[in-house]
Amino acid sequence: MRAGELRHRVKLQRMQEVRDSFGEARRTWYDMSEVWAAVEPLGGRELLQARQVDATLTTRIVLRWRGDVDELTRVVWVDTGGVEHVYNVVSVAADKTHRRQLTLLCREVR
Repeated sequence: MRAGELRHRVKLQRMQEVRDSFGEARRTWYDMSEVWAAVEPLGGRELLQARQVDATLTTRIVLRWRGDVDELTRVVWVDTGGVEHVYNVVSVAADKTHRRQLTLLCREVR
């Protein structure tokens, strides 16, 4: 993977439960880290193959390998127009031989 391919800055977030002043549990998202990634909409044949597994998959996000990213992670990306996109990670495919990159198949939260 070449560094130039990772041209989008994204935030990786994880959910945690926090107790409010009344003792009730509330879920909130916290930032794990901010990393460089490639954010690519699934197109053509890839979209057809992905939708056979899950009809709502829309985006592939590629980033350097990390051990703490799984299906409980979400990705926040602000595009060049200033629009924030939030993605739930549906599937994590790791490059197991060299631990160089992760490929995330994601669904955009609307």
